[in-house]
Amino acid sequence: MYLAMTQARAWLPAGALDDGTLAALVSGAVEAWSAKWILRGSMEVVKPLAPIVGPAPAGRWRVLPEGAALAVEEEAELALAAMMLDAATVARAPTEADRRLCHALAQTAITDLCRRLASAFGLPGDSLWRDAEARAFDGSGFGCEIGRAGQPAAMQLRVSTESAVAVRRGSARSVPQRSALGPLDEALAKQRVGLSARLGRCHLTLAEFTGLGPGDVLILDQDPAGPLDLTVEGADPPVARCAIEEDGHGYRLKILELTKSTDT
Repeated sequence: MYLAMTQARAWLPAGALDDGTLAALVSGAVEAWSAKWILRGSMEVVKPLAPIVGPAPAGRWRVLPEGAALAVEEEAELALAAMMLDAATVARAPTEADRRLCHALAQTAITDLCRRLASAFGLPGDSLWRDAEARAFDGSGFGCEIGRAGQPAAMQLRVSTESAVAVRRGSARSVPQRSALGPLDEALAKQRVGLSARLGRCHLTLAEFTGLGPGDVLILDQDPAGPLDLTVEGADPPVARCAIEEDGHGYRLKILELTKSTDT
C-alpha cells in the first residue's frame, strides 16, 4: 500500500505536512484494519512518509472527491484474499471463479479500509469512493508504502494537498480564547497615582541655578499658609486646591475645592 500527498505549496511553512501527524493517522487506520481482516500475517506501513515525485502508479483506483485515492493491483488482491483466508498463498493457477472470489473478498476489506482512512482524515466514514483512471492524482507529493514486511507494496493511497492541510489544521492545538477587555475607565480606576501639594514655585536662570549654595534663600510665588495646588504625579494642571493641617501625628492634606478639569 502506498500513500502520497501533493507537495506543500509555497505559503506553507517547511515541514508543516510531514511532522508525523499524517503518518500516525495512516498507521493507526491500517493497523486497526489489518487486525480485523487479516488472519495470516499483517498489513502495515512498510515505508515511512516521505516526499515523492512521479505519476500515479497503475492499478484499480478508487477516488474520493474530497481529495484521496486508493489503488490495488490485481495480484495484490489475490495475496490479500489469501491472508484473509489464513492461507499461505492462492493457487498458482487460479481459475476465473477463484479470481472472482478473491476479488470480492479483497474489495470488501478494501471498502472498510477506505472508510477507516476517510474517518482518519476527518471525512465522513460513508464518503463515496468512485472508480477512476489510473492517472488520478498525478504529480508530486508525499508517499508511504503499506503492505507486508519484506514484500512489495500491496496498495497505494494518495491524498490531495487540500486534504493534507485540513488534517494538519484539524490536529493543531486550538489557541485559548482571551477574555474580552473591560472598559478602559474601569482599568484606569485601579491604577495607583501619587498626589502632592505644591508649596510654590520660583524661576531662576541657569547661571543662578548652578550658583546656588548653602544659605541661599529662594522666594516662592505663593504663601504656604494659603491654599496649595494638589497635583497628580507633580504634573500640571492641578486637580484641586488643598490646605496643610497638623493632627498631632503628622501632616495631612484637606481638599478645599476641585478644579474644573477634575469635574469633567
